Amino acid sequence: MNTVRILLILVITAALGCLEKTTEQAPLSSTLSCSSEILYAWDPVYGESKKYTYEINPITQTCVKKNLVLTNYEQGLDRRRRNNITCKPQSIGKVWLKAAGNFYSYRNDRVFLELDGSTGQFRRITTGVTSDIHSSGAGLPSFSRDLGCFYLREDHETEPINPQDFGKQILLDMGPIGASSEGTTPIEIFKYEVTGNDWRMVRFDQNEDIGGYFCPYLLTPWEFCTALRNGNSHFLPDLDSSTNVSLANEAILIRSEFNFTSITGADFNNVWTNAIKSSVETYEQAFKYSPKTIVDVPNYVWEAWRDYIMGNRLYMPDTQNISITEFCYPSVKQITYVDGSTGLISGQACYDSAGNYTFQ
Repeated sequence: MNTVRILLILVITAALGCLEKTTEQAPLSSTLSCSSEILYAWDPVYGESKKYTYEINPITQTCVKKNLVLTNYEQGLDRRRRNNITCKPQSIGKVWLKAAGNFYSYRNDRVFLELDGSTGQFRRITTGVTSDIHSSGAGLPSFSRDLGCFYLREDHETEPINPQDFGKQILLDMGPIGASSEGTTPIEIFKYEVTGNDWRMVRFDQNEDIGGYFCPYLLTPWEFCTALRNGNSHFLPDLDSSTNVSLANEAILIRSEFNFTSITGADFNNVWTNAIKSSVETYEQAFKYSPKTIVDVPNYVWEAWRDYIMGNRLYMPDTQNISITEFCYPSVKQITYVDGSTGLISGQACYDSAGNYTFQ
């Protein structure tokens, strides 16, 4: 019996020895010495960041290294580092802004923007709560962050086609040179005015396709678009023309108006660092309500406009000439039932650039 016991002890000891050789470990004097802090290290061979932490192995009671997956934002930072991306300094100092005084009040105190003119780089963080079906749980504090280059230009020229005064413009440039929590990063261009500490920014967007029924698709809280809040998103109420116009104007304000007020750099950095420590990083479509909305201007229009603000075009492009093969968007159609009553059904409208619409 003693011989069997000794053999068992030897087998267990050998197994633990093999485990120690194949698992990275840190010395452990107590469970407190195994910090759960998230750490980063740059791997020059693969040209990427390694993200990891340490945790207690329940079997060996030792502190072992656990590798973690990089977020979309962190992968974007790696792309910038690999490609040596730098921004162009702009004619502005350092500015820190907080969303305030918006018609869409859910945006207030939830969008924070840093503009660093010395480097031409911007940072932005948007806070909210997770949706009811989020994988990490409903109603948790959440955030989405962005980093990229920004450009400023004022329209002083007279355009040869459809001349307009576009005023002072700011481009938040993301794309392949940016880093973002979002899966898609559309180009963002705003007309801006500064009065004292207040910044009024109106996003340039195509609003011709917006009707009152567009409003509920913006992930808005219940106090917005109330005329359509009947509890059934597939069979919406039949609105009169004045109510429809009112809701269309509301939808335009929600997706176009961005007002800010100045804050200190310390205030901005506190929001940035505290969100990383205590909130869930996720894209905004996973928020319960989205503080920002996605634009639907065709990319070729944005790209030409982007070139102008960056100084690569002499004149503004003709932004009114929007002709594309086909695009579709959420829509509502009025129908007549057999008994003569009317109702509304949800679907999508598709435009073929020749002036024809079809409902699907």
